[in-house]
Amino acid sequence: MDHKKKHSLFYWMVLFGLVFTSACTAVKTELSPSDQISNLDETSQNVQQNIMTDTINQQGAEMNTEMIKSDLPRIGVENLPPETVSNLVLANNQFAFDFYSQIRSKYTNENIVISPYSINLSLAMVSGSASGQTQTEMHQVLHDQDLGDQIYPAWNNLSAEIESRANSPKTQEAGFDLKITNAIWGQAGYSFEQTYLNLLAKYYGAGLRLADFKNEPETARLQINDWVAEQTNQHIMDLIPDGAIHPLTRLAVINAVYFKAPWRFPFQSENTNQEIFFQRNGETVEVPMMHQTQDLSYVKTEELSMVVFPYSDGKLEMVFIQPSADKFDVFEQELTLQTLKSLREQQKWGSVRFSLPRYQFSTDVNLSDALIEMGMPSAFDPDRADFSNITKEEQIYIDAALHKAFIDVNEEGTEAAAATAILLAGKGMPAKEPVEINLNSPFFFILQDRETGVILFYGRVMNPLED
Repeated sequence: MDHKKKHSLFYWMVLFGLVFTSACTAVKTELSPSDQISNLDETSQNVQQNIMTDTINQQGAEMNTEMIKSDLPRIGVENLPPETVSNLVLANNQFAFDFYSQIRSKYTNENIVISPYSINLSLAMVSGSASGQTQTEMHQVLHDQDLGDQIYPAWNNLSAEIESRANSPKTQEAGFDLKITNAIWGQAGYSFEQTYLNLLAKYYGAGLRLADFKNEPETARLQINDWVAEQTNQHIMDLIPDGAIHPLTRLAVINAVYFKAPWRFPFQSENTNQEIFFQRNGETVEVPMMHQTQDLSYVKTEELSMVVFPYSDGKLEMVFIQPSADKFDVFEQELTLQTLKSLREQQKWGSVRFSLPRYQFSTDVNLSDALIEMGMPSAFDPDRADFSNITKEEQIYIDAALHKAFIDVNEEGTEAAAATAILLAGKGMPAKEPVEINLNSPFFFILQDRETGVILFYGRVMNPLED
């Protein structure tokens, strides 16, 4: 391949941590017609709402926040049919590629990093409160309509499996960290349905913090942003912009993901050199290029190079895919879940002389337009949205959907974080010689859990030096 003819596109899409905020009012006693969580209805009359005080940090100071929470404990891992969680992973990964395909054209020659896992998890916390056409569209976009009443047990089992990656003494000693946290803020004085509180407690381990969106929207915005920053090691700042929370906001459902892990085979800093990276626009930049030779899983053809680089826990890995310069645009358009599956089936094992640029950047994504274009317009329409399982007091809809993600790849390993806010408002507003794989031009990366197959991060890089 003639690298001088390459342009640089480093594609990064990340399924890692999604913060998801919503604004709503009260919730309906009955669940949606699909009865996704019908087992919660049986206990809703017998479970009381606890009002408690939760301590959080805001701008360096501890603040007490009132919380209402169902008495139901979070359930443990359930004995589900093996295909149930596998089907949820398949749905998650299909959404990841759909979403990336939807937004990539909006970031011409820019780096991208997102967390499909976090976005999907957050949307699931809202789709469970939707009804009618609104719920049907959300399930179709998320590809989870066939899971029926197993959606939430499957999510609970998958989350427990992913969170367990950081719980062993070995991974903790190695500096491995993976946190997935949920928090929900609701308008003080509103009546939230017991069924919805049971759903949050049983499957997400979450209560509902009370906030005064109506009279002090800016105070609530800062409090939520500070919580997100704390959960993501200060990498996701100002998730919710000025003005996004207003007096009509009713509920903010938040999910945050933080990941930090060392490579199984760290790069030696003395082998890092300033080298040329070929951008898509024909220009070149000098970047810090890391080097090592290691036995790895890889694919190398005339059309592309792929290498699988593991983390220290042995259960998570980063997949790097570098198309040839003249095939990049076509490959990007045709990159699907089936493409990834086919490449993984072609993997060989052998010595690889691997060169990877050091990079660090973040991406802000306005989710609203993409989700509407993907097929869920009703949720964003004040006249058509049906979230009546959350409130009887007024018709609410998704007013804004926001996402931020961050990634840092260096000699030691990877640090990544993501958050999403969905705001709902009231209506009115073995080879003999090493194979050489040099990622000095456009490539994709996918951070994937080896055992479950779920994609945590997925993205591209146009220029490793861009922030």
